[in-house]
Amino acid sequence: MKEKAIEDLLAKLVCICGLGERIVDVESVTGGFMHRMYKVITDHGVYAVKHLNAEIMKRPDAHENYARAEKIERILENSDISIVPAMVIGGNKMQKIDGQFF
Repeated sequence: MKEKAIEDLLAKLVCICGLGERIVDVESVTGGFMHRMYKVITDHGVYAVKHLNAEIMKRPDAHENYARAEKIERILENSDISIVPAMVIGGNKMQKIDGQFF
């Protein structure tokens, strides 16, 4: 995906999720084999944003696999095991913007 396109998607995500008024900086960072990671700095904070692979998200079991991962995340949190959980926005950890998943 072109840099301008991802910056536009991230700007929409930031706005919809209430993560700030504007994006100050976006930086691609390493962090995954099946997705892309971005460091997004807004006037409200610094966020790590995972852009999920569109082809993988088309697989029939993709959403079920992510739901299972979220369940495991809750178990770890409730067991006082230190993790960095994804933010819950609008009741969901996964957000869909213009057909792309974050």
